[in-house]
Amino acid sequence: MIHIKRIDQQNRDSVLKLYKRIYSSKTDSVMFLKIMKKPSHVGFCGYFENNLICFISAIHILGEIDIIELSVKQEFRRRGDRV
Repeated sequence: MIHIKRIDQQNRDSVLKLYKRIYSSKTDSVMFLKIMKKPSHVGFCGYFENNLICFISAIHILGEIDIIELSVKQEFRRRGDRV
């Protein structure tokens, strides 16, 4: 079963590490970290057996939410209900 947690200061570095693993561009990771530190940032991450496997990151402004990033580790993609 996947456990969902909100992205916060305690797990932000783990989310950034997963982001860097999936996307190798350093400029994107710097910008992504800046986004995650904004007060308007909303994000959730998923853990399977205490390992971070996915996250969704969004910005909430004026009653709208724009998804910035949605990432899943390669080995957990297209598994349906097998997790």
